[in-house]
Amino acid sequence: MSRLRILDLPRSLVVRRVVALDNRVEIAVGLRKRSVLCPDCQCPTQRIHSFYQRKLADLPWQGRPATLIVSVPRFFCQAAVCPRRTFVMPLDGIAVRHGRQTTRLTDLHYYIAHTLGGSAGARMTVRLCCPISPDTLIRRLLSRARNARKDMPPTRVVGVDDWAWRRGHHYGTIVVDLEKNDVIDLLPDREAATLAQWLQAHPGVEIIARDRAGAYADGCHRGAPSALQVTDRWHLLKNLSEAFVSILGRFTTTVRTLTRQLSASTTLSETSGTVRTQPEEAQTLIRSVSGERRETLFNEALALKAEGHSIQAIATTIGVERKTVRRWFQRGHAPTWK
Repeated sequence: MSRLRILDLPRSLVVRRVVALDNRVEIAVGLRKRSVLCPDCQCPTQRIHSFYQRKLADLPWQGRPATLIVSVPRFFCQAAVCPRRTFVMPLDGIAVRHGRQTTRLTDLHYYIAHTLGGSAGARMTVRLCCPISPDTLIRRLLSRARNARKDMPPTRVVGVDDWAWRRGHHYGTIVVDLEKNDVIDLLPDREAATLAQWLQAHPGVEIIARDRAGAYADGCHRGAPSALQVTDRWHLLKNLSEAFVSILGRFTTTVRTLTRQLSASTTLSETSGTVRTQPEEAQTLIRSVSGERRETLFNEALALKAEGHSIQAIATTIGVERKTVRRWFQRGHAPTWK
C-alpha cells in the first residue's frame, strides 16, 4: 500500500518523505500537476520559474500533530501579450490562498465549533492534537456562515422581532428567513433607523412579519416601503389571549358565580345511570388558599409601591415576575381566578 493511501492525502500530491518526530509528524510533498493555466490570459504553460515551500497544518496522525511541507512551483506565463510574467500554482482542494492549514483541517475545526462552540471546542481540539483558540473557532464558524449566505438567493419573506441580549436590560432585533426557518441577522437595538438600514441593504424583501412595536412599523416603512407587512401568528394569538384575559378580569365575580353554579350541577351518566358531582371540596379549598396567597402578595406589592420601590425591586422582594406585578397594578387588584 502506498504512503499516499496510508496518510490519506489528496491524489494531487506526491509524498517525498515522512519524518516522525517526538511531538509531531512532518510530511514533505510535491504536486503531480506540471501544466497549469495562467490566471489572467488562461494560456497553458509548463515552464517553471522556481519553487517555494508552504507549511500547512493538517489532520493529526497517530496522536501527533501533522504538518504538510508542500513544494509549490511558480510558473512563467509564455503569452507575449499577457501582463503577468509569473504566477504560483493554486492548491485547489488542499488549502485556500494564504491559508496556514489544509481545508480538511479547517472543516474539522468548523464541525467542532458548530457542535461544541468556542471554549469547549478548543478543549476538544487539544485532545485531538490539532489545538486552536476559542476565538479562532468562532471565526471559522462565522466565516463559513458568511460564505454560505453569499451563495443564497435573496431573502423574500422575513420575520422581525425583539430578543434579549440581557433579559430585562438590553434588547436587540432578530431577523429570520421564514421560508428557510433560519436566523439571518441580529441587530444591536430595536430602533427604527437600524431596521430601516438593514432592509435597505436587502432590497429583495417582499413580505415582513413583524412585532407590534411602532419602531418596527416605522423602520419597515422607511426601509422597505413596497414590502407587505403582516402580523405573525404568535402575535395574533397573543393579542387575542390578552384581550380575552382583560375582559374576563373585569367580570371575575360573574365568572366565579357561574363556575360555582356549573360545578354544583349534576350530570346523569348515560352508560351507568349514576350521578356525578364536580368538583370535590378539596378543589374549592385549594382555590381559596391560592386566592388568599395572591391577595396577600398584592397587598405587599402595594405597600412596597407606596414606599417608592421600583417594579423590578417589588418583583424581586415578593418573588413573582416583573410582568405580573405590572399587570396587577394595571388592573388594580390581584387575579381572583385561575
